[in-house]
Amino acid sequence: MLLGGRRDPNGDYDGLEKAGSYWSGTEQDTQIAKRYGFNTYRRIAGVGGHEDKSFGLSCRCIREIDHFSYWDLP
Repeated sequence: MLLGGRRDPNGDYDGLEKAGSYWSGTEQDTQIAKRYGFNTYRRIAGVGGHEDKSFGLSCRCIREIDHFSYWDLP
């Protein structure tokens, strides 16, 4: 899995190849949207949480669920 990190509102990148945050299609409002995350720090996948849209996240097509969950990664 290629983890693309994220871009902050100042244009700086962090987490390349160590973490990935991905937009979902669910908005909280015009400034905030739901996100999904994967990381190698704790070897988990997190589903849920929200991020300000001024951050640059990757886009992936994944199934929406209604609650926050974690899965262990191999």
